[in-house]
Amino acid sequence: MPSTTAQLQYLDPTTLTSNRNIRTDLDLDSAFRASIRDLGVLSPIVAEPHDDGTLLIRSGHRRAAAAAAEGLTQVPVLVLPADASEQVRLAAQIAENTARRDLTTADLVNGHEQLATFGMPITAAAAATGMTVEEVDAARRVTAAPQARALAEERQLSLAQAAGLAEFDDDPRLDQLLGVLDHSPEHFDHELEAARDERRRDHAVTATARDYVERGYTILDGYPDRSVAYPLMLLAGGDDTVTADNHVRCPGRAVTVRAGWRDDDDGNPAISVQEYCTEPARHNDKITGSGGPSHAPAPTADERAEAARDQRRTVIANNKAWRSAETVRRRHVKDWLATATIKGPTARWVVAELAHQGLMSARLAADLARGWAGSDYGKPTQAPSWRQPPTSPPTRISAARAHTLTAGLVLADMELGTSVESWRSAHAGDRTSRYLTFLADHTGYTLSDVEKLATPPAPAAAKAAETGPQAAATR
Repeated sequence: MPSTTAQLQYLDPTTLTSNRNIRTDLDLDSAFRASIRDLGVLSPIVAEPHDDGTLLIRSGHRRAAAAAAEGLTQVPVLVLPADASEQVRLAAQIAENTARRDLTTADLVNGHEQLATFGMPITAAAAATGMTVEEVDAARRVTAAPQARALAEERQLSLAQAAGLAEFDDDPRLDQLLGVLDHSPEHFDHELEAARDERRRDHAVTATARDYVERGYTILDGYPDRSVAYPLMLLAGGDDTVTADNHVRCPGRAVTVRAGWRDDDDGNPAISVQEYCTEPARHNDKITGSGGPSHAPAPTADERAEAARDQRRTVIANNKAWRSAETVRRRHVKDWLATATIKGPTARWVVAELAHQGLMSARLAADLARGWAGSDYGKPTQAPSWRQPPTSPPTRISAARAHTLTAGLVLADMELGTSVESWRSAHAGDRTSRYLTFLADHTGYTLSDVEKLATPPAPAAAKAAETGPQAAATR
């Protein structure tokens, strides 16, 4: 009669058999083999009876292989009752190898692909393997992205990097993200978020443009020269103005469709549509003067006009980049607060900021900080808050936790003081500059290019940089 409980036995590792292991490389490095040779197998190998009478390794393939390679004749084996649950075996392998020695991303993806095939839900797979729901979801997304999956194995990418590439597996932006990984991997999170935002805007523009095409409009690129198309708002004469309503039958009706850096009230990219006419001569009788529009064709080669356009394009690009960086920055602060120990220079910085300017928007900062560091701040109060005591004050908070909560409030308040204006209105030593510099110097945050514009060096430092360290040292 088969046993119904686990039994510890000492067996020859060469008698154990293996079915499928999620690891593609057991990586029996010299240090690991030396440990097995000198100390033996300290953690039992887990096995279960197989149909052919042998014992099938469920977990511990690496230890079994190393023990056999080193000639050990007996190793501890925890023999479990026969269990036909393939998903349980796979989950055990992932959990064990993740805890003992990091699996490669390719191994994780292979394992979670099999668990998904067995129908194991994401939450169950997370609980069984000791991973977070987000990590399991990321692994499964990579399984559905052939290019990202191959790149994960080829380049030894982290799971987060592979999952980010998986979002753009069939998108031209994939090559751009690969370039970032090749040349400045520390900026990958920023570029990934920027690519997500750019895709959202592109989709919104495409949807709007499709609607206009169906209505018979031509879609123009960028800022068209007036020799190509004339802005509808300039086609006017007396009281008879050419408008969108009376231009609908003109075969020259056209539009430009652009996405701004702001979102509308529904959280979708705000779309700007400007109407043009590609056949303005049809409206000569509706334009002041004869022989065409009264305004001279736009001098696209004119230096001032082109400079203004370049400046506008720069502003739009940097505003978009700032919004993307904001998402990455806030996520970083949340992750940092989860593990940070506020002491030494970090604690002094927090105290100095509180003493210098205090909290500019305490209530709003508390709301943001709750999302970062949890409910230990107490429940939000109803306005007007100054007439009410704190609700549900936190209890049993350690001094270290109180330091973290205080830092979270200060950082949240400074974060709320940033905006898309920060990159072009920055001054050395201003509040936003101090905030971003702190994140870079004390939390391991990598500033994006647009955030660097908001952290200008102090005049003395800038002058020293221009003249070089040698000159600065002699002054």
